[in-house]
Amino acid sequence: MFPHYRGKYTKRPSVSPQYFVRNMKLRMPDTAILVYSSGIRKGIDKILGSTRIASYEDKMFNSLGVYLNREKGFIMAYLPIGAPITGVATEELIAKGVRRFLIVGFAGSLNDDIGHGNVVVCTKSIRDEGVSHHYARGAMYAYPTKEFTRSIVKVMRKNGMKFRAGPSWTIDAPYMETVDEIRHYGKKGVLTVEMESAALFAIVDSYRKKGMKVEAGAIFIISDIVTKDIKDYEFIDTKGRFSKYSVEDRVKEIATVIRDLKRVQIR
Repeated sequence: MFPHYRGKYTKRPSVSPQYFVRNMKLRMPDTAILVYSSGIRKGIDKILGSTRIASYEDKMFNSLGVYLNREKGFIMAYLPIGAPITGVATEELIAKGVRRFLIVGFAGSLNDDIGHGNVVVCTKSIRDEGVSHHYARGAMYAYPTKEFTRSIVKVMRKNGMKFRAGPSWTIDAPYMETVDEIRHYGKKGVLTVEMESAALFAIVDSYRKKGMKVEAGAIFIISDIVTKDIKDYEFIDTKGRFSKYSVEDRVKEIATVIRDLKRVQIR
């Protein structure tokens, strides 16, 4: 059973995120966009615009970049991949007043019908990473905020976007995504695999259970199809492949969703 220490969830943490952000004077907007790709970050910035806040990057969660758009009401955190850094960023941003989190990231497809450049809205995430288990007992799934996810879907439909909605598989070890697991989860209707969403969802849900109005969601762009034989495997990691699979167009569409979600009240 994980975590190993019995009674962990009732114990007081030794240090708080409030301590680490106590000297930061930057006033945060209520929305944070979490990105893990320079291409996605640049695409969102091209449509919505932002100002890089370099002076805070070494003070906040070891980010690769912190970008602020106060007019449109969001901060964009460009992060290294993985659940632990996502967890640290989420905690510190909540401590600074952020109340809405949206992952916009790449994910692998577990479904041959969902190809490169397709968009998937996450409805729940298999907790196959470590972070979420320090925030919630051992259920199989972590869930995004239901009302926020409904709002994302509503805005995307209103904007005429093509997308799928379904479960994801969050794992810490991409080189240990076994063929058997891929087939197993694919048959169960899991659409994607990635490394962050379960952690975000579990942390945000833990704050909601304490009475805080905070919400989380995730939108993925398919970067690779993990069901493919290795000789046919292709990962979107170059400008040429961004263009080949119209990733720029998908990011533009997601940027308009981010803009339109500003009108939706946090619940």
